[in-house]
Amino acid sequence: MVTFSNPSQGYSLMRPASWEQVGKAGADALFRDPQQKSTSVGVTVYPVTIDSLEQFGDLQMVGERLLSTEREKESTLGTAMVAQRARTDPAGGFSIYDFEYELESTRGRKRILSTVAIAGRKLYIANGAVSCGKAATCEAAEAVLPLVRATTQSLAVRT
Repeated sequence: MVTFSNPSQGYSLMRPASWEQVGKAGADALFRDPQQKSTSVGVTVYPVTIDSLEQFGDLQMVGERLLSTEREKESTLGTAMVAQRARTDPAGGFSIYDFEYELESTRGRKRILSTVAIAGRKLYIANGAVSCGKAATCEAAEAVLPLVRATTQSLAVRT
């Protein structure tokens, strides 16, 4: 793992050294596994008018909003929350929410891992995606999930 940082946006994260950085509209940074191009982690940063995640909602509410947004997409066939947790940034004292869910779409099944934080009136999202293909479950993707999880959850924000 190597550190990627964007001082102008105020964040860093640890990413797999072998992954390539690629461009994508709307993403501040996107890293992709060159062996499995459907496996990626991206970071987006948006200005917001609130000061904390709690002002947007508690962990349960934000998780449901996230799944609801996915369900509204035309290609979505189903969603299921796998895990969610709230934690506090040890340096900044702000809340961080981690979500992991399965998404079934017309293009196949994916496991999505999202880490979100609000600090300095910016919303930070580290979003990881692992394709499970057309399989009924994501068991085949279990081997890469710890790496993607470690990458998304390494998001460090400094305001």
